[in-house]
Parts: sequence; C-alpha cells; structure tokens
Amino acid sequence: MAKKKAKGKKKKGLATGTPVTQEDRALKKLLAKFKGHAAGPNLAAARLRSDHLDTLPVEYSRLVDAERELDVNVSCRLVENVPEGDMRWAFALLQENMKLLYEGSEWGWHERDKLKEMHAEGMHYFFVTAPVDSTASNSSSSMEGVSGAAENVGFASGFFDLERGEPVFYLYEIMVTKAMQAKGLGSKLMDVFEMVGAAAKMPTAMLTCFTANTKAEHFFERRGYVVSDHSPPKGSDYGIRAKGLAALNVPVRAEVAASAVAWDGDGDCGADDRAASPTATVDGAAVGVDNGSSD
Repeated sequence: MAKKKAKGKKKKGLATGTPVTQEDRALKKLLAKFKGHAAGPNLAAARLRSDHLDTLPVEYSRLVDAERELDVNVSCRLVENVPEGDMRWAFALLQENMKLLYEGSEWGWHERDKLKEMHAEGMHYFFVTAPVDSTASNSSSSMEGVSGAAENVGFASGFFDLERGEPVFYLYEIMVTKAMQAKGLGSKLMDVFEMVGAAAKMPTAMLTCFTANTKAEHFFERRGYVVSDHSPPKGSDYGIRAKGLAALNVPVRAEVAASAVAWDGDGDCGADDRAASPTATVDGAAVGVDNGSSD
C-alpha cells in the first residue's frame, strides 16, 4: 500500500525548501518545454521576467530627441501585467494602422485570432507614454490609453522563443500614433527591443513583414534585418527577416553594475507554428510586422 501523504503539508519549491509558487510551476513547465535545448534555461528565464528594462541604463526607459521634440517614457511588462484598457488601446491602434494590409493579404483580417495572439501567455509589451500636451494632437483620447497626465503614443510587443531550434526575440508589433511619427520614435523603440533581446542573451531578433508594406521593409533593411531562410518563397504576401544581436554591447544601469546580470531561460514557438503577424507602423508607415510606423 502506498504511503499516505500527511494532510496540510505544503509541497516544496524547486530546491529551495519553500512552498511551491506559481512562478515555480511556470518555470518548471517552461524548462520541460525546452528540455534538451542548450538555450532552454535562458529562454525560460527571459519569458518569465516581466521588466527587462530595470537593469538597462535609463536612456532605454526614457527616449529623448530634443531636435525632434521627442521626450517619452517606455515601460516593459508581461501581457498578464498590462491593464486591459491599455490592451484595448493597443488593439485599436493596430487595427487603425494594419487592418487594410491584412485584408489585402492571403491572411485576411480576423479580429478574434488577432486578439488571442496579442494576449498570448509570455508576450512582452513595451508601452510608450508622453505628457498629454506633448503630442501634436490628443490622438489617443478618442480611444483608451490616457492615464493621468500621460497618454499612450506607441507600443511594441515581442516573444522569447525558439524558431526551428534557434533562440530568438521575435517582434510581433511595433506601432506609433500618427501624431508621434517622423520623430525617430520607431527607431528608438527598435533600439530598446534589440537591446532587451541582447541582454537576455538571444542571438537573433526576428520579425515578419508584409511585402506590400515597402516603407516598413526599407526601414528594417536599414536596421540590418535580412531575409531569413525561414521566409516563405519569393512572391508570398510576407517575408521573415532576422538580425544578429551578438555584437551588441549590453550596458548596465549604474546602480546594478556591481552585480552580474545574466539570465538562463528558453522558449519555443517557431515560424512554422506562428509566422508572427506582419504588422508595423514605424514613424509613419504601416510596416507589415504588426509594427506601427517608421522613421
């Protein structure tokens, strides 16, 4: 007969002797998902960490360009920590910028599927906020996204994952409101995204871009994104682009410089499983990566 478990005993955490937490369970699940892959621990840790900006210098949390009258703040959160009002605002901006491109592609526009993708567990969001009076027009006040003296003016989202066995930080969306375009915000937000990927020890950043969105394609080309071998055959409605991050020099915020900053973790979703949404508007153009607008 099996030994009965003592009632009221709490399960022990991962090699800590402490009660099992929700984070313990999530880590265990991810480690099992990426079992056998060298990058598994890095991906799991990166996927579970909510704020990837807290160890980077403040210039990655506050984006400033005096000549272009740009002064905005950036926050990083896991989707489960993003207020639903902000998520509704992000979807409305994406729909405004990208719906026509989707409708003109073989993918089509499917609102329910897009919302499900945006709320995928483990998705990281980078919301850009500015003082209400800093934008040319209060473009987001007709939607949601206004909080106190600041309003949302852009966002990006990304997912730490495996693409055909390669660890990547996959860009799903990058969107900027019309009032904040042509200020260099799209480029600066991409700087943040890429630095977060490099700091999390992802060797590659990857994205999907509609081929009809030529301005977005040129934007990413200028940033060093090349057509990946994961990309579909020429003539498709979209392409997959990649950029190596290993050469980036990752700076550390002064107050944490004395501590070694490293993550061990892994994730998997793959281009075959997802072919992440091709949308982008980066500083002015619908970019076709589920990105917002470009410089």
